[in-house]
Amino acid sequence: MKIAISASENQLAASIELNFEKAPYYILIDLDRPVEAGYKVVHNPNVQSMNNAGILAAQMLINLGIDVLITGWCDPNALRVFQKAKIPIYQATAGTVEAMVSMFKAKNYTLEDLLNMPEGGSSKLP
Repeated sequence: MKIAISASENQLAASIELNFEKAPYYILIDLDRPVEAGYKVVHNPNVQSMNNAGILAAQMLINLGIDVLITGWCDPNALRVFQKAKIPIYQATAGTVEAMVSMFKAKNYTLEDLLNMPEGGSSKLP
């Protein structure tokens, strides 16, 4: 499973960026590999865009093959793009990307579990 986490910097120790479309980076983590070897940093080229930043960022991540998004907040337009692609979005509050990955892995979620969690936009990770 490949997850994307919005990040304030281009490293695992970065704080989670709580505003999806304004995140300067997205860190993509392949949970089937060790974190240090299975992650990729993607710069958000739309961070300064005044129009459609969320939609463009969402489409970019979908094109990169993510299965799940973890962020603080996602605008309604980007949310619709993710919903149409059946990509679940889960809400993080604060902390580092590294800590979120550890917590996520400890819960041992499957994509099916995540797709079947309560709907209504984004859900908080239990």
